[in-house]
Amino acid sequence: MQGRSALDARLPQLAAGFLAAAATLGVASPAFAYVGPGAGFAFVSSLFIVLMTMALAVMTLLTWPIRLAVQRFRGRRAMLASRVKRVIVLGLDGQDPELTEQLMNEGVLPHFARLRDQGAFRRLQTTLLAESPVAWSSFQTGCNPGKHRIFDFLTPNRRSHLPELCAAQVAPPRRSLRLGPFRLALGRPRISAGRRSQPFWKTLGDHGIASTILRVPITFPAEAFRGTLLSAMSVPDLRGSQGTYCYFSSDPDERLTLTSGERVPVEWVDGVARGAIAGPDNSLRNGGGHFRRMIAGQTAADRSLMEGMPGVLWGRRVGLIGCGHMGRRLISFLRVFETEIWVHDPYLPQELPEALGFLQTSLENVLSGEVVVCLVPHTPKTEGMLGKAELARLRPGA
Repeated sequence: MQGRSALDARLPQLAAGFLAAAATLGVASPAFAYVGPGAGFAFVSSLFIVLMTMALAVMTLLTWPIRLAVQRFRGRRAMLASRVKRVIVLGLDGQDPELTEQLMNEGVLPHFARLRDQGAFRRLQTTLLAESPVAWSSFQTGCNPGKHRIFDFLTPNRRSHLPELCAAQVAPPRRSLRLGPFRLALGRPRISAGRRSQPFWKTLGDHGIASTILRVPITFPAEAFRGTLLSAMSVPDLRGSQGTYCYFSSDPDERLTLTSGERVPVEWVDGVARGAIAGPDNSLRNGGGHFRRMIAGQTAADRSLMEGMPGVLWGRRVGLIGCGHMGRRLISFLRVFETEIWVHDPYLPQELPEALGFLQTSLENVLSGEVVVCLVPHTPKTEGMLGKAELARLRPGA
C-alpha cells in the first residue's frame, strides 16, 4: 500500500512532463540532417584488417613447410642446371694488377699463377672515383655510383653540411624513458644504409642459391638473404667511427700529429704498461634532448632556454686538465655554448690548440677558470697532481 501511494503521488508530475514534451514536438519545425555511415565503415574496416592480418599470419605459419620445400627444390634445380657447383670469389682490396702480373711471371706468387693457369685471369675496370667503398659497391650491385649512391668514404650531411660516413648511419632510438639522470631506450637503434640497389647474392638467394659472404666492404647493415654474411669495412666501432686507432707511447716529450687516431700515454711500472683508453659514451645517461640537438647542429643555440638555470655554461671560461679523446669530445660539446676554453696538457701537438680553438696554458691558469674539469687518468705519474695547494687556487663558486 505504501509503494502504491507513492506512485499515485508522482502521476501528476509524469503527466505534466509528457504533455510538455508533446507540446514541444508539436511546435518544432522540421530539420534535415545526414548521418553518414563513415563511423560504421571505419569500425568494420578496422575489424576486417585485424581479422585479415590474423588470417595471413596463420596462413604464413601453415604454408612455411611448403614454401621451404619449394625454395629447396628451386635451389636444387638451379644447381643442377649450373655449369659449376661452387664459385669462390677472392677479392683483395687495393691490389695492383700490374704488380701482380709481374710477380706471377717472376715466380714470386706461385699460388696466384696456379689459379690463373687452371682458371681465368682478366683485368676489371675500376670505378670513378677509384676508391674502396665506390669500387666494392659497384662489384656488389653491378651499378655505377650514380645508382648505388656511394661516391666517396664520406658524404655531407644535408642539414649540418658536416661530413658523415657514406656506408651507414647509426642513431639512438626515437623514444626513451627518463628516470632521473638515466635514460632507457624504448626500441632499437636506427640504422640506415647508405648504399642503394641490390647485391648479387640477394638475387642469387631469390633464385634458391645460397651464398656465404665474408668480410666484403660496404655490407653493413646486413641485409636479409639466403646465406651468411660477415661485414667488414664500414662497420662502425663502439665510438661510432670507422675505427679510431690508439698510438701508445711512453715518451713524454714525443710530439706527433695523428689524423684519425689518438695518442695514449702509458707508464711502465714493474714491467707493466699502464694507461687509460676512452670508451664509448654512456647512452644510459640523460643529457637533455635540446642540448643534444644543439651540439649535433640540428637546431640553433637558444640562450633564452638557459636563463635562470644554475651552473650556466654560456660565455664562461672552462679549464680542462688533459685533452685526450674525452677532452676533444668535450670541447666539441662546449663550443656551442660560446665558452672560452683553456687547456693544460703537455703532450698535445703544437697545432692542435689552433685547430680546435682553445688556449694551451699552465695548470695554474686552468685552475683559475669558472669551470674546471679534470680528465687525466689516475696513474702513478699523476698521483698527487691535484693537492691542497692546487685546490686552493680555485675561485669561490667554481
